[in-house]
Amino acid sequence: MTSAVISINGLLNLVPKLPPSDSVLLRGDHGIGKSALIRQIAAEVARLTGHPLPVVDVRISQMSDGDMIGLPKFKEIPGIGEATTFAPPAWYMECVREPRALFLDEFNRGTMEIMQACFQIVLDRCMNGVPLHPETRVYAAINNGALYSVNTMDPALLDRLAVFDLVPDADDWLKWAREIVVNAKGQPEPRIHPNITGFIAMQPMFLDPPRNGAGGASYDPSEVHPSRRSWDRVDQTLKFMGIQDDHNNPLYYQTLVSRLGNMTAATMKRYLDTMAQTRLTGAMVLDDYLTVDKADIGKKKKTKKTDPVLTPAEVLAQPIGFVQDKIRKLIVENKLDTLNQVVDDVIAEIEKRDLSTKLPMHIKYSLCALFNDLPHELRYTLYTSWGKSANPKRQELITETHEYVINFVLNIFGYDVNKKDDKGNMITEQVEEPAFLKAKREAEAAAAAAQ
Repeated sequence: MTSAVISINGLLNLVPKLPPSDSVLLRGDHGIGKSALIRQIAAEVARLTGHPLPVVDVRISQMSDGDMIGLPKFKEIPGIGEATTFAPPAWYMECVREPRALFLDEFNRGTMEIMQACFQIVLDRCMNGVPLHPETRVYAAINNGALYSVNTMDPALLDRLAVFDLVPDADDWLKWAREIVVNAKGQPEPRIHPNITGFIAMQPMFLDPPRNGAGGASYDPSEVHPSRRSWDRVDQTLKFMGIQDDHNNPLYYQTLVSRLGNMTAATMKRYLDTMAQTRLTGAMVLDDYLTVDKADIGKKKKTKKTDPVLTPAEVLAQPIGFVQDKIRKLIVENKLDTLNQVVDDVIAEIEKRDLSTKLPMHIKYSLCALFNDLPHELRYTLYTSWGKSANPKRQELITETHEYVINFVLNIFGYDVNKKDDKGNMITEQVEEPAFLKAKREAEAAAAAAQ
């Protein structure tokens, strides 16, 4: 039996590269995202092979004999006459005709008869004499441990599987949760709301159910506990109700309690109350990044037609603003989780506003100074989020702010628009490749080599 303790990133890097003949078993606690991982693995296999790999999801715990092995039918056998055989179920035949990712979920919760049928699929890649498509891949998942009412796995079955014990890692989840995606309205936003990712970054022990003895916590199966699945559902529910930004709404707290339990909900409520007093919001960054006096933050900006238009160099020569000073201290202290949350808030604030070609100059100045201050990876995240939006006004935003931010974006790749040769061509300045871009390039090169 092959067995390995592995993180989510490690799993996503290894499993898609395994041959189709290697059946895989994921073991881990409930709610840590095993089902979602199978879909990510299938998507990565499709990317590596260049061919789609739809997932066929089979819940073993819900299977009867007929659901699993099919129903009997008459078959004419030459020289013998009629006999009965089993007609395979539709889900199995789908995996026979075309390449599929066959996902046997809750693998150890079926009856012994169902488990024997699974044994044949894993061992022989066939059932009742009908073989799977040679490019079909078999994945299974189980909840492992004494807390669950499950069947004991047959050692002979485990010996035919590549077994991975999935260990939750908050950093893996935060990276996934902070990815910029396009929502149903065509707006780019972090996959999970910044309120949630900010809380988990500060209190990672609340991401998964507690383990007995871990940090003094105890697990009571009769109580509601947080899990990666429940955090995802909290996020979806709050967004559906339109209260994801309003943690003071009574429905917000009640949603937390119903999905996460009293202790997690109360801890998160205290965190959000504290952050409301000290947090650097997206609105503060856009409107008051260069406001020097704290007392002036939030006041309406008054501009006159006679006010001079500042160049990027003149913007950077302005006195350090109150919010700007806070951001710079976060950078010096390397508080990347907080900085990520600030950038997420700025992205969300931009999407909420009706920013068009009449972009106020003070916002252009704020973005100019912000891009100058941000580390390269966060510059890249903020700028590319505008290009992912289906809202045409985001493209206008890129045009409107071009003069004030483009140099800081190009600087990521070693360019400086202000340095030109005698013919007016931009001079490329050789700089060390940023670590995040290097890691991305190496991952793409490894994937290409694996093909």
